[in-house]
Amino acid sequence: MSILIVEDNKVAAHILKLNLEKHGYNTITVTNGMDALEILKDEDYKIDLVISDISMPYMDGIHFLKQIKESPSHADIPVILCTQHHDSKIIHEAIRLGCADYIVKPINAAQLLQKVRHILPPPVDQTPLQPA
Repeated sequence: MSILIVEDNKVAAHILKLNLEKHGYNTITVTNGMDALEILKDEDYKIDLVISDISMPYMDGIHFLKQIKESPSHADIPVILCTQHHDSKIIHEAIRLGCADYIVKPINAAQLLQKVRHILPPPVDQTPLQPA
């Protein structure tokens, strides 16, 4: 299972990557929506889920989400948006555009894994998430 992480903050991207790979998911990390769209177009990659920040340079996460959902070849890829905003207007817009879920930063590792596993099954060699 491959997850595309779109995050311009290197620390946040690294935390996402470590948490997901620790649980058996393959990750690809880019720093902006434009690079992410290029990855999605590349047939060498099979992306099962996108986790994207909302506030990014060149193309914000809302515009990136809109680009994905307007593309017939990518519209079925689920997207989880990460935001520092508690602005319900932004969250409602993301949901209206087809966002599968969202996470408010700072990211909680257990919550991240729970949301990912709600969309993607755990990799074959991983055991189900146990309650803490």
